[in-house]
Amino acid sequence: MNRPSAQLKVGDWWYLPQLDKLVKLDEQAKVQQKLELDNLCQSVLNYFLLNPGRLISKEELLKEVWHLSSVTDGRIARVISILRDVLSDDVKSPTYIETINKRGYRFIATVEIVEIKAPAPTDSEPVKTAKHWLWAVGVASALIIGVFGWFYLQPGPEKTEDKVLFGHWAPVSSMDGFEYYPSLSKDGRYLVYSYAKAGQLKHALMLQDLTTQQKYALVDNGTDNFGAGFSPDGRQIAYQRLHFRESCEIRLLTLADDEYRSVLKDEKLTDCGKNSVSARISWSPDGNSLLYSSSESEEARMAIFNYDFQTKNVRQLLLPSPLGFGDFVARYSNKGDQIAFLRDIASEAVQLWLMDLKSQETAMLLQLENAYPGDIVWSKDDQTILFPGFANSIEKVDLAEPVQKTAIVTDNRIYELLMAPDGKYIGSIGRFGAYHVKKYNNKVFNSEQFNEPVFKSNRDETLVDVHPKADKPLAVVSRRTGLPQIWLSSKNGEQKMISNFDKQVIISQLKFSQSGRYLLALVDQELWIFTENGGKKALAEDNSPMKNISVDPFSDSFFYVSNQLGRWRVMKYNPDNDSSELISVGDDLYEHSGKGNYLLTRDAETRKYSLLYQNKEMELSAELLNRLVFDPRIEVSEQGIYFSGQDEKNNNNVLFYSFKERNIVATGEGSELYTSRFSLSPDERFIYLVIGDTRDIDIAVLNVTP
Repeated sequence: MNRPSAQLKVGDWWYLPQLDKLVKLDEQAKVQQKLELDNLCQSVLNYFLLNPGRLISKEELLKEVWHLSSVTDGRIARVISILRDVLSDDVKSPTYIETINKRGYRFIATVEIVEIKAPAPTDSEPVKTAKHWLWAVGVASALIIGVFGWFYLQPGPEKTEDKVLFGHWAPVSSMDGFEYYPSLSKDGRYLVYSYAKAGQLKHALMLQDLTTQQKYALVDNGTDNFGAGFSPDGRQIAYQRLHFRESCEIRLLTLADDEYRSVLKDEKLTDCGKNSVSARISWSPDGNSLLYSSSESEEARMAIFNYDFQTKNVRQLLLPSPLGFGDFVARYSNKGDQIAFLRDIASEAVQLWLMDLKSQETAMLLQLENAYPGDIVWSKDDQTILFPGFANSIEKVDLAEPVQKTAIVTDNRIYELLMAPDGKYIGSIGRFGAYHVKKYNNKVFNSEQFNEPVFKSNRDETLVDVHPKADKPLAVVSRRTGLPQIWLSSKNGEQKMISNFDKQVIISQLKFSQSGRYLLALVDQELWIFTENGGKKALAEDNSPMKNISVDPFSDSFFYVSNQLGRWRVMKYNPDNDSSELISVGDDLYEHSGKGNYLLTRDAETRKYSLLYQNKEMELSAELLNRLVFDPRIEVSEQGIYFSGQDEKNNNNVLFYSFKERNIVATGEGSELYTSRFSLSPDERFIYLVIGDTRDIDIAVLNVTP
């Protein structure tokens, strides 16, 4: 069902997506009045809100709301009459719904996305309302790499405010490989975390005694075990066991009271969605329930679920936004009256939200800047939320003043954060990898072996795109100067920086135009056009998530996807005259093949892919649709579809789906670490991608210097 996912100001009313209702608010943002409607009337109203100012025929309402080809005019008129009545709208002098005789209706009230700052919640006062508007890697281990890699590749802070503290990390786990998802017992003695040795994909669950430094595997059975969390009394550990795309379980370890905390019982509590990715688990302070993220029953999006130990019931707490990957981390407050959670937006940004458990109402605090944290933590007084922000900093948001600020600058990169009982911070720190651009032969169409770096600096490279002409330079995003910049790299070794950003930015996409005359970049939700002589900011849509730049095969125009009033729209941008036009509504992917014979689209709401060959529908295999469920990087050629994922050997790879054979094969030998960002040579003989050399992540304790 279509409905806005953003908070809207509608005349004298507010539309709150978490309630799916129009409401009126007082000066303190408390809900004074709700517009109670049945499902049909609410659906019609939602359709008006998504299409303000546009003439909507009765036939369109029938198709989009009733999903019928015919129904009596009286039934439509009844719904319109009800809406006018509850809105106190005058049919002769309307302010909301205008009747266009014999043609249809127009919603004439102003509908706009407006931000409301939610009042700080107190012990007796629930969170009031939501703020405005609202990745995709295919397997659990690859998701960790994708998120950690994405976060690691982001720049550090340009500067910090006065009185920011400095901290030094002291490792406590120090194993050969990757230790993450830490959780600490309430007495501060025992640490549990997930561990994978470098080069291995399966994750054991480790327990470490911080007094004796002894460590051993609680669970090491060749499966992936993630997100463990100690119960408040320290006698149990809840965790997630994951067989990606096959099964997912939330499990409970019961520990003995001996010094080594041996396992007495390992039992399944409940199933989680088979399309889930690695989840973190949070216990309620009273120990009666768990929070965890799981894929919805038939959706790729993640949502927050609650498991009740007394009733053994599972309940989905929130409806995730359709704007992105979903809600992937939730944490109980220390009092247990609120939860804080993170929401992905367009697979590029993260919003921090609150939910009041008494009223069940939610509030968006803010969208995080240059940060994609793996976890969040509450301060002891529940007045502040902290998280890993920039590469070497701990950021904070005070509920009373929801502004992101730097709390501590540290001497290492931070991926996850928790707070010990004594108030010290514990985190996952280190380097997941060092990233550079590699070129290798596409073994589907090129048997000539080639596997070499083509752009490697003392800093990290994050994006690459191939010029449509073979003798022209690559476009690469690199941090070799300290700030992310766009470089052109020629075969003769010449390198030229064509951007000149003077502050930290996130460059999330690069695309050459069909002729190569233009290079389009998505920079902090703005579209920039570059040429060899420099660039200019070309287009910005305020407060509108944007993603999925693609190329028009017949001109130097580009397609991009943006969100307005909760709906994704495909726009076509012509850099020659700096103009945009609407192509379609409801799709969030629009990818042509090089000669334009094929077009791959995706419905943003149903996540259904459609492939057109010369405007005729073609069937895609079930295996491919299953592989594309988490929105991988995609390129469409005249031969098939290239996408990032895991091959039969569980190595990260660029995969190829053949239109002719309808099968999926790997294009290369695979790697244990890459960011899923790749580009295809015009003749499809070579693939360029950002790949990493694995390093090390440890669990560490932060020592802070005032």
